[in-house]
Amino acid sequence: MRSRTSVAIALALLGAAALSACSPAEAEAPEPTATGYVVEDAAAQATREAEAVAPELPDPCTLLSARDIADAVGLEFGAGLYNGFLSSETETICEWNASGEAYASVQLTLRATDRDLAAERAWAEEYYGPTVDVSVAGVDGAFSAQDGTVVGLLEDGMAVYVLHYTDAWEDLTAQTSAIAALVAAAL
Repeated sequence: MRSRTSVAIALALLGAAALSACSPAEAEAPEPTATGYVVEDAAAQATREAEAVAPELPDPCTLLSARDIADAVGLEFGAGLYNGFLSSETETICEWNASGEAYASVQLTLRATDRDLAAERAWAEEYYGPTVDVSVAGVDGAFSAQDGTVVGLLEDGMAVYVLHYTDAWEDLTAQTSAIAALVAAAL
């Protein structure tokens, strides 16, 4: 009986903590900081974090537009959002999600690297599984994994990864490679 009581107390505490978080509508406006600006929203803060986290890497959100992705995939997408939670000092990540009822997402990761293509591909196989050669317009040497949902390549000292997921279980190599070609051209 004691363990059920402990579990019930733990769940009650977790529930109380979740309910105590205020939504953005309930939150008070932030006070100006010593630098003289106010953090307007999470996107503005993420942009500032992107500049501070990996200043030597391009902002991945500027390399693709929602229209670029829509043209490659055939679905409408919202604007890219910088992912400050997953980005680091050597890696920046931007994500786009389909608007509408169909699920589709695209994630672009740029990571500083000194690996050659063979070493990068070995790293990718460790994280994404077996890879195969793939043709990406304008790129010498690219690979894909997971039925084309992941396409990786090297460009100007960066490992570039395009991840493309949908609710349909089909080979996405052509679409993901088309997105990767747009990124390579923008770099």
